Amino acid sequence: MKINARHRYKCSIDELYALFTSKKYYAKKYAACGARNIEILRVEQTDEGFVVQSRREVPADVPGVLKSFLGDWNTIVQNENWDGDPGEEYYNDFEISAEGVPVKMVGTMNVMPDGDGCVNDVEIEITCAIPLLGKKLAEFVASDAKKTLAAEYEFTLTQV
Repeated sequence: MKINARHRYKCSIDELYALFTSKKYYAKKYAACGARNIEILRVEQTDEGFVVQSRREVPADVPGVLKSFLGDWNTIVQNENWDGDPGEEYYNDFEISAEGVPVKMVGTMNVMPDGDGCVNDVEIEITCAIPLLGKKLAEFVASDAKKTLAAEYEFTLTQV
């Protein structure tokens, strides 16, 4: 199952990249989107690019049939790897998992110039290894991920 989004910003790609690689941004964004127990584990430049790792608890309004897989609060671990060329393009490969939940999300973000601003193209693929209920679980996670992605975009608009 795939999710795609295109987010437009009225700032340069370098300004957006600076925000996307700021420890304060992640903590504020996650809190604004309803997370608790937020831990920004790593935010640093490496030889391979810029790495951001975080853990947080997020609320979930889980349907009864999925209660055995998801709780009212779920711990999310997110790993991001940014790279790119200033003024031209930045890209991010990321992985998101929920501790104890058999669903995996992998995705990309591509930040490119667009007129007098920039655009961030986001693609997320959601997979679940469970037979039968796996599709329902992946659909629920995808629906929740779409809501979170929209909330994160609205928050980010207030920061640039």
